[in-house]
Amino acid sequence: MRSKVERRMQKESGKTLREIRRAWKLKKKLMTEEERVRSPTLTRDMS
Repeated sequence: MRSKVERRMQKESGKTLREIRRAWKLKKKLMTEEERVRSPTLTRDMS
């Protein structure tokens, strides 16, 4: 399932899906533990 943020990013910047996925991978690495705890569905979708 696509997240709201990802959809918004796609609209705003017109990025290709591959660029979005790459950005998501980077963002996931930079995520803090607190953010992971607050958004379990996000981390589950990305793993």
